[in-house]
Amino acid sequence: MSSDRTGHALGTLEPVIYFINAAGHILLPPQEIGQGTVTPREMYERRYRAQGYEWREAGTIYEVDKLQNRLVAQEAKVAGAQSARMDEIRERARRETASNLRQRMCSSSCSAYEREFISLWLGMEEEKRKKYTQRWSERVGYIWSREMDAKTKVEDRMGDG
Repeated sequence: MSSDRTGHALGTLEPVIYFINAAGHILLPPQEIGQGTVTPREMYERRYRAQGYEWREAGTIYEVDKLQNRLVAQEAKVAGAQSARMDEIRERARRETASNLRQRMCSSSCSAYEREFISLWLGMEEEKRKKYTQRWSERVGYIWSREMDAKTKVEDRMGDG
């Protein structure tokens, strides 16, 4: 294959380096800008090879998309289990807090302003949870090098906005 002045064969990309173990667990090592594979290689040799991980590279868009889909599924599984546990804990605390606030609303010493504030606060929680769940999904659901090109600066990353 010939090169298109990038140093890579036509149809290939700067490889996305990842480690995978026998159970199929995938890790994406960090890469220092301008340092090539120095950091991933060091991490692999010092730690992950001994833990049974293999060094892999995804060098085509098809391979990167396949890797991204596997990572999203892996993270969704982990996040789903954590989310279920946290939802249970949060729901228990929310019910207790809501019960206390509703009792406060029924109190004769509760002002009209305080009643309205408590009512709004009780209704706001679900909207916030959806918003922050979406932000989390956006943050962990893609591979930086898949979604950005070589000219994208690290400063151009999405903000929390």
